[in-house]
Amino acid sequence: MRQQPIGPDNPGLSRFLAARFLLIVVLGFYVGGGAIAVLYYGYGINPLK
Repeated sequence: MRQQPIGPDNPGLSRFLAARFLLIVVLGFYVGGGAIAVLYYGYGINPLK
């Protein structure tokens, strides 16, 4: 079974990859925000200085 190239013939795969990439970015923001909140409120360190 040969993989189809991403293009007009196969828009589903690129849409799937875009959705996964967006999910990873959003989760990254949540994890980063959570880490900053823990550092700032838990330890009194401001990592954004």
